[in-house]
Amino acid sequence: MGYGAAMIDLAFPRAPVVAFALAGSLALLLCLAPPVAGARAADLTPHEARYDLSLLEIKGANTGSAGGVFLVRIAKTCAGWRLDTDLQAAIETEDQGEMRIANRSRYDETIADDGAGGTLAFRQRQEINGRLFSETRGDARRSATGGVVEFERPRGLTLDLPAGVQFPVSGALVSMRGLFDGERLVSQRLFDGGEEGAMLVVDLAAGAPEAPTGEIAGDAELAQGRMLRAVTSFFPLAEPDSAPVYTYIGDLFENGVTGRMTLDLGLAVMEAELTAVRRLEPPGC
Repeated sequence: MGYGAAMIDLAFPRAPVVAFALAGSLALLLCLAPPVAGARAADLTPHEARYDLSLLEIKGANTGSAGGVFLVRIAKTCAGWRLDTDLQAAIETEDQGEMRIANRSRYDETIADDGAGGTLAFRQRQEINGRLFSETRGDARRSATGGVVEFERPRGLTLDLPAGVQFPVSGALVSMRGLFDGERLVSQRLFDGGEEGAMLVVDLAAGAPEAPTGEIAGDAELAQGRMLRAVTSFFPLAEPDSAPVYTYIGDLFENGVTGRMTLDLGLAVMEAELTAVRRLEPPGC
């Protein structure tokens, strides 16, 4: 069946609302986009979306194929937001055979009225060919002066969070509002459930976005309006001048719907294009 888990160097998507994985430091290859002017701030529309995956590049193999689906659901809850992602991909190469990747995550986040505080319940699970590759889950809380993470898995792991840290949804809102308000670069400290703790995340508005080219099922009007291309790079918090650990790219609408993205899955780089989207109603609280 191909690779065992110990032989794979995977770069799984980590911030699916803002932008998604692309290998290398693409920011250096893209020209800066002009400021995007607008009277109102970008905001996040609760929605669920389907992205069909197609192959862009097979790494380290002469021939291969890949495909799959990526599902994203971001819903308003009575206490805050819930973000669910589900990536299912199959990569087959002539020399390594088939590798099936399953990557699922769930985030339940609350955001305090002042924007500085909040809580996060998180769970991430990755499987390779049906076998568990990695899993994290736990709870975190933050304030203006810092925060703490208590992991259920790995059991007993506790991490401190720096002042001003953001969680996935709060971080996405900070990035979206800054970029669509004309800022070319937005940097922040982000914790998204990883064992490495908070990381420095730098969002760059760069290049020309591309809208989906195919027919979009459901509430297709959500994939219209102002767009920008966001290149998001993650750096170790203690080494902000180092090369990025990974870099994501996505073409983003002002309402938080991503029309197109690239995903670096280790063996292959894949393009994810929006094929269906549906607006979610607010909860009856």
